[in-house]
Amino acid sequence: MKTAYAFHPQTLIFTGAVPVARIAGYPDYIKPKFALWAPVPAHDTETQQCRADLESQTWLVEAKPIEVTAYHKATQAENVFSDASEVTDDYTLVKPQTRFDEWDPALDAWVTNETNQYQHQVAAITDQRRAAYGRISDPLYMEAHRLTRQGREVEAEEYALQADAAVQKIKADHPWPTPPEAA
Repeated sequence: MKTAYAFHPQTLIFTGAVPVARIAGYPDYIKPKFALWAPVPAHDTETQQCRADLESQTWLVEAKPIEVTAYHKATQAENVFSDASEVTDDYTLVKPQTRFDEWDPALDAWVTNETNQYQHQVAAITDQRRAAYGRISDPLYMEAHRLTRQGREVEAEEYALQADAAVQKIKADHPWPTPPEAA
């Protein structure tokens, strides 16, 4: 009985030891197609792997590929690569901190586009204020208007004052963000 050391046919990575029996009528052992007779050298199986060198019929010890996530420099889209060595120039291993980050090739880093971030914050505050106006102040203004049409001016003024106070509270609860040039 002899041992052959098998490898994957495409990647040539060691897959395991295979016992080979001598077949009667043959002068020597018959080596399996995707295997070497040379034993696998000692290596750390956690961080290293063995790749068959078919020319020399030996094994090469190499670092195991470590799967990494890279980020597209133009779109921030995530892509998983089987190893850091496979990351192309249009990707970076550095994760953007915000969705407003843009890749700066001169700095070789993400830089936050503060103008876009500010515009997004303004739009969000505008939406929050509009929703609050629709729930709180607008019904009070409508009631004041209805009472005014009915000639009930004193009651209408009370509703209008409540609506004005609600508007001021909504503005205080949802302040505008600081513009980037003032930051």
